[in-house]
Parts: sequence; structure tokens; C-alpha cells
Amino acid sequence: MASEPWSDVITGIATVDLSGMFALPTINGKELFGARLAFDLLGCCAHEEQVAQKLREYFRMVGDPAHMFLICAAALDTIASDLMPALLEMYEQKSGDYDARVRLANAARNAWAARVTDFTDKREGTE
Repeated sequence: MASEPWSDVITGIATVDLSGMFALPTINGKELFGARLAFDLLGCCAHEEQVAQKLREYFRMVGDPAHMFLICAAALDTIASDLMPALLEMYEQKSGDYDARVRLANAARNAWAARVTDFTDKREGTE
């Protein structure tokens, strides 16, 4: 990351009243740093402290929470669009377990249902 710093992918854009500028990353920069973050986090595997440390490094480097949000969104897109399909296909081919995608869909549905129930309980005061 030192050879391609975040500041190299920031562009200045005039504000509405033209009295100032605000910084916005380029699309390529956001995608590049998102892909890097995805692989950096996957490299941490299940070590929570390493994941937290890696996120702190990126936050320090980027400095702006809005920019970090864009990078995290790009990282999730990289994982969901590029990495997981390949991993699932390899897993299915090697193990013969073709229900993995169904189980992932069920886990997502269950997590969402639990979250909606929790939110509903809090609104109704039945915690």
C-alpha cells in the first residue's frame, strides 16, 4: 500500500456554491482498495484481533469514514461476486456437497428473520 497511497486516488470536486472542494475517491481507487481490503481480511482468517488491526490500518490510512464505507462496500462486492462463487464451486466439486448454497441462503434468511423479530420486539417494548 505504500507504493500506491490512498491520497493518489482522491479527486477534488467543487461544492455546490463553488466556495470549496470536497475529496472523493476515483471509482478505480475505491475498487482497488476494496479488493485489497477483501484479500487482507481473508488473509487474517478467523483471528479477530488481526481483522481488527487490519481495519484500524485502513481507517488510519483513509482517514474519512465515508471513504472507508466505499472501500468496505467494494470489499464486500469483491468477496460476494468474485471469491465466494469460486470457493463454493470448488467446495461443491471436491466434497460433493451441493447443498452449501442452500444452507447459506437459509442462514441469511434466518439471520434476517431474527433481526426483524428483534427490531419488532424493541419497537413494541417486549424485549
